[in-house]
Amino acid sequence: MAIKVAWPQQPNKFEDLNISEKLMENLILKTLKRDGKMDELTIARKLKVSALAIREIIQALKKRKVLDTPMPLQYYMTELGKQMEKEAYEEDAYVGPCPVNFQEYADMVNNLSKYEERASLEEVKDAFSKMTLQMEFMLKVKEAYNAQRPILLYGPPGNGKSLISNSLHALLKNNILVPFAFEFNSMIVNFYDPAYHKIVRDPSKDQMASQATNSGPLMQMSAKKDDPRWLEIKPPLVIVGTEFRVKDFDIAYDGKYEAPPLVKANNGIFVVDDLGRQVDSHVDILNQFIYPLEALECIIRMAGGSRLIVPYKQRLFVSTNLNKEEIIDDAFNRRLLYQFKIDKPAPDTFVEIFVNVLRGRWDHIPEEQAVEFGKKLMDWYKEDNRILRGSDPRNLSIMLDATLMEGETMDLTMDLFRRVYDIFPMADAGTEKQYGM
Repeated sequence: MAIKVAWPQQPNKFEDLNISEKLMENLILKTLKRDGKMDELTIARKLKVSALAIREIIQALKKRKVLDTPMPLQYYMTELGKQMEKEAYEEDAYVGPCPVNFQEYADMVNNLSKYEERASLEEVKDAFSKMTLQMEFMLKVKEAYNAQRPILLYGPPGNGKSLISNSLHALLKNNILVPFAFEFNSMIVNFYDPAYHKIVRDPSKDQMASQATNSGPLMQMSAKKDDPRWLEIKPPLVIVGTEFRVKDFDIAYDGKYEAPPLVKANNGIFVVDDLGRQVDSHVDILNQFIYPLEALECIIRMAGGSRLIVPYKQRLFVSTNLNKEEIIDDAFNRRLLYQFKIDKPAPDTFVEIFVNVLRGRWDHIPEEQAVEFGKKLMDWYKEDNRILRGSDPRNLSIMLDATLMEGETMDLTMDLFRRVYDIFPMADAGTEKQYGM
């Protein structure tokens, strides 16, 4: 049963935003630079704050001749304001919603982690419904998931390690709240990432929709509302691969600060894929997880030397198609209580996968015909001394589909099947040695 966490309320006083006045001034100036002159309510909407919370700051900027109003209620920057904006932008190029205080973000992560639920075997079976897996394996996976300990998936490529990670992600039922950004030591760290964070609800859009029926702007500004600096999202699934570096554990700075992938994965799943194929030493990468796994917090460095302690509330999956005995040292191996070899499928299982894929794409193909073609495919594999890969049926179906014209129905013949098979790139049996199989 999904849990709904109470949403923070939008502050109507500046001091309740828990950020520095200088930071807010800079945000207002950078927003005016980006979007041009606008009124107080529009500035507040851009920053996703109450107009009441920034009114005094805007009036103070006007009094200091940083802002002017050439048109009634329309603010724009004076020459002094433009110079201040330029200096602020050079220091931090972030322009967007007002950040939340870092401690408020940390408290939210810890609060959400209390609602983690254990998955039942039926839920695991449902999550893996598109895969052909043994019941014993699903039982072990259920226990590994419920233990909330790191999981190692290893074995030759093309047999479902990534698909298993995605399926386990489906077991996370509770949506979470994340900020657009958080503030630490007067620095704004961008957090929301559309690559990982799938929005379920954005309260600022709710508020905009309600404006047409509201009786007036003052009522809108003072009514209690959900804080639009937060978003409701699906639990994140953050996957990093060969591009991942040790420096990616730190807060990056490229004109503005960006939270690292590890932090963006909080209350979700973090996957290190293709371990051992990164430019940096895989041992150095794994060592970065030892303290967080024990302390349930991680020490993140920022450009300039600042450090912050961030909650570590996530599930870690590690995947490799190299020989695990050669890349996992003893210190980390002791922390990998759950290790699953995702091996090539047995011949009967391979035929079953092929039949399911074929009929899933073209349901007009009779099951008997699909089985016949699956068995013929197994004969060809044996003749050519090729190894079985769980992904081969899917890839073969893609190549079969490519033979069709738009709107054409598949008429699967043995001649067509053989033609596609002959050009399909497959590994031979000699490649198994490199995976320690």
